[in-house]
Amino acid sequence: MLQLTRQHGNFGYSLGVNGIYTTSRIEERIEPAYPNDYQYRAGHPIGQFFGLEANGFLTQEDIDNPQTPTYTFIQVRPGDVKYVDQNLDGLIDSNDEIAIGGTSAPTLYYGINFGFQYRSISINGLFQGMGGKEIQINSLSGPIGKQAQISEYVMNRWTPDNQAMLNIQDSPPSTTPIITGLAHYGCARAIISN
Repeated sequence: MLQLTRQHGNFGYSLGVNGIYTTSRIEERIEPAYPNDYQYRAGHPIGQFFGLEANGFLTQEDIDNPQTPTYTFIQVRPGDVKYVDQNLDGLIDSNDEIAIGGTSAPTLYYGINFGFQYRSISINGLFQGMGGKEIQINSLSGPIGKQAQISEYVMNRWTPDNQAMLNIQDSPPSTTPIITGLAHYGCARAIISN
């Protein structure tokens, strides 16, 4: 913490800053016997997200292609998230979940404090924050109903008329997969943001 304090006659002020950077690593953990080394949580930070890696949106051509992996949790349609078959077994399932994104635990905590004093009157303040964490944004859709405000995030979802974004890394027009319920099983890179 750094703090500066000055007094000039009846007037005084102070300004301070503080911060801390943290990291974590799971050294040892009792885990099930995963079929793939990339599924183990040991070696990763606490709060590391695991899920399916998104690689764009499915097109009808992808669905018709026999080389496209079979999704074990939904019947796919155009606009669903295209996932990477990590173990190349021809199936998209929990065995394809990898460490994605960052961690849900902040890595940076910081603060700024200040104060002003004139004779016997003083005013003090504090700003604080944290950073270096990621969140799942699957709650951006909000409620749907007569009084609901539908998020722009969801309004710009993939549709047959709004399908230009076939790669998750591209910029709009579409930023969200087609709304099908379980279409984004797991925690895909498509729905994580910092």
